[in-house]
Amino acid sequence: MWGRKIVVLSTLSLLSLTACKKDIVEIPEANDPVFRTSGTMGAETFEIVAGDNGAYMHTMTLVENNVDVFSGRISDGTFSVEMGIYDGNVDMPAVQPALLIGNLSPSFSLDSEQPLIKLSKAELASMAAGQYIDQIEWFVNGDFVGLNEAVITRPGKYEVCAEIMYLDGATASLCNEIIAGYELSANYMIDFSIAEAGALTASIDNMGNEMSAVKWFVDGDEIWSGEFCQTSVTAGPHILTSEVRFVNGVTRRKSALIDGSNWQHACNDFTIFEFQAPTPIDARDFNVRLLIERNGKQYSSELVNNENSSVSITGIEYYDDNANGNPVYKISADVDAMVREVGTMKNVPVSFSTIFGIEIK
Repeated sequence: MWGRKIVVLSTLSLLSLTACKKDIVEIPEANDPVFRTSGTMGAETFEIVAGDNGAYMHTMTLVENNVDVFSGRISDGTFSVEMGIYDGNVDMPAVQPALLIGNLSPSFSLDSEQPLIKLSKAELASMAAGQYIDQIEWFVNGDFVGLNEAVITRPGKYEVCAEIMYLDGATASLCNEIIAGYELSANYMIDFSIAEAGALTASIDNMGNEMSAVKWFVDGDEIWSGEFCQTSVTAGPHILTSEVRFVNGVTRRKSALIDGSNWQHACNDFTIFEFQAPTPIDARDFNVRLLIERNGKQYSSELVNNENSSVSITGIEYYDDNANGNPVYKISADVDAMVREVGTMKNVPVSFSTIFGIEIK
């Protein structure tokens, strides 16, 4: 019965508003099924075996708020189970996550509505030259989110931009990457000052993280290398950018506003927001999310407090590369969790054992 090919396809999650990198992997013929899931959902028992009765296994890398979610989905057409593992190396892309996942005891992610980052004119105004800012329009990934104050509630990597108006009517723009809801492996802040005739002095506050290289740019042109930078800038607004590579492999870029003719037209980078979260949070690094579709209804683990639930990874091994050359891993796991029907307050317990296929790059 099992002597035929099982095709693993990439697919979009039916619940997620995320992007999906589509890939296909063909599994060689075998005498036994490779991927399967069996257990209970509420009072109902279920079993899905890829290759049996039209059931199939999908693998995909979803992207949620610029963070990879290594995912798989097994379905028989009426019942499907999707599991995803959020990348925990958001600032260290060179680290192989599969090696880390196998040594973790992962927990479930929570789709919290609590503020993770509070963007505040007042915070910037407490820093050098910031007291001369009249107002700030905040934009996140290109969308306007608030005047003077705004919040980010979902974990991710964001491009945050400030459209600044100073007290004298001058305007300027500044953008920076901000990481919310994930552990930072290294971070830093730009310290700078502007003296007469546009004399610029800048340095890196590495916050105790050992650096291996620093580059400096003004308006996109590289001008200096090293922890300290001394140069002169012309009159008018400019963007001072630093690129710092740390010994542990992290590379980050930060930008500040400077003006060669008016030191009051300045603004620090946004590092302060990454360190002053409004409330304590549990980092989402390598958290698991569970999505289920049953009889046309959709259920999510992120809508329920799964603090007392468990997901136990009992084995993880490389399986095969897919058509695009991305590795697929075979994960064995036992899951006990709660899911909530989307659009309602109905919670349902789910318990299953599985051998799952997940693309982990």
